[in-house]
Amino acid sequence: MDQHIPPRRKRRGPAPTGKGVLVGVRLQPELLSALDRFAHNGNLSRPEALRIAFRDWALAHGHVPSADEGKRPDELDASNDD
Repeated sequence: MDQHIPPRRKRRGPAPTGKGVLVGVRLQPELLSALDRFAHNGNLSRPEALRIAFRDWALAHGHVPSADEGKRPDELDASNDD
């Protein structure tokens, strides 16, 4: 019997890096609608839009260091003294 095996479909989105943790979240209709508008306006996928929005929020509230922020005083020592 000759079986036809369909070709593999190409996956959407960026290639998986194996880094990070998958976080599933349910959104109420008004938040999902806002997310979709943000994603559409930036030509982004929903996951990309969520990552950007959350990173911007976390930076603005000091939960992650900004890229231009230097080392904290307690991290300074002779090995990183320029």
